[in-house]
Amino acid sequence: MKQLLLLIPFIAQWSFYNKGQLVLTADETDIDSVTVSMHFLEDLSFGISQTDKSLTITPSDLERTYVWQLVDNSSLRQMAQLVGKRQISAEEFWQYYIDMIFDPRYDLDCGVIELNYEERAITPGTYTIIIAGCDSLGYRTSDFTTKRIGIGTHRRSMLYAAQPAVTDTLYYFEFWKDGRIVAELPSDAVDSITVSEVPKPVTLDLAVMDVGKTNATISVSPSYSVPYYFDYVQSSVFESFPDDETFANRYIAFLKENYQDFAPLLSHEQDSYTFTAQDGLASGTDYYAFAFAVNMADTTYVPHLAKQKFTTWQQSFIDGFTFDFKYLSESNRIQISPSIDDAPYVWSIWPESEVNRDYGGSPERAWKENVSITAGLGFIDTGISYVNIAYECLWPGKYYLTVAGYDNGQTTPVSVYVVTVE
Repeated sequence: MKQLLLLIPFIAQWSFYNKGQLVLTADETDIDSVTVSMHFLEDLSFGISQTDKSLTITPSDLERTYVWQLVDNSSLRQMAQLVGKRQISAEEFWQYYIDMIFDPRYDLDCGVIELNYEERAITPGTYTIIIAGCDSLGYRTSDFTTKRIGIGTHRRSMLYAAQPAVTDTLYYFEFWKDGRIVAELPSDAVDSITVSEVPKPVTLDLAVMDVGKTNATISVSPSYSVPYYFDYVQSSVFESFPDDETFANRYIAFLKENYQDFAPLLSHEQDSYTFTAQDGLASGTDYYAFAFAVNMADTTYVPHLAKQKFTTWQQSFIDGFTFDFKYLSESNRIQISPSIDDAPYVWSIWPESEVNRDYGGSPERAWKENVSITAGLGFIDTGISYVNIAYECLWPGKYYLTVAGYDNGQTTPVSVYVVTVE
């Protein structure tokens, strides 16, 4: 428990004005929590209509500027990985886009716009369209409008194959499936397409060796030459699946979604690799090493799955390394002050609903299960840092700001600061 908790609690209230209008009031009721009320200046809503070829956005005020995003599961997953979270919502995607990529010259729209699927190269699938008012500085000026939409195939399935000519001209084979180009190869590289079917059964001998604080070597020997994949995941992730087959099938689906061709990731003979902190290994953490064969004829899982649980060594905690928190009403930020200026640490913020749903109500567990991803993306701080509530807390509710020392492993207990947005 931090020494600040010994102070007498106080109640203070602030007001924040923009262009002469009250836009935020804050009521701090506890030294370890803060309540913030945020209000938009004006109402702005959006109508969404759809045909089989396009989607139309109609704002309630044709003079107001706004930003829209069309996101699918792959987009959400990639953005979550980029910002060091396991998963994010469409609203969070919108805000992270504004924080990192927003350019008012190109991203701001005004009035009615039509999104023609074919002209914008939007592939068939299921999407969420997320829209909100936005000014030229990147500040959100309205509530979010979201709608789940399905986009069907707008070009017929076809297969083009140009016959190579007896000249130096280079032709291309374009392969289409369900309205999408799935391969494009130069004619001089196309001889034949070969797929191989893995005979059954196959066994994989897996071993985990030389485990340290942030390193472990995984070695796999197949019973015969066969394409297979091996890696590791945190034990909590592995154990969240009902059985090995479900885990393997989900993992193959993940590889297909993230790699146009994941064949180069596969091994065939005996293979080993030493994973380190650069690969995401953290100290004092439970993991599962795993390996499974892949049927390349239809890229499916071949039973069985080899697995072994292992635990990296615990990193020593640093004596006297603690954190203090202070809410800065004038900028609507939380200041994080470490007791040791040059000691690295990692912070993350979590909606209460996500903590309850995915981490058993424990914000400390949320930090521990995601810190290796966050740190691996470079989100490591030293000295004083600031958390912008307007960017991190997108809608009303309770949030947990979690902070702990991290140096290729946890070096302090997890400190939790509660933020309530009304």
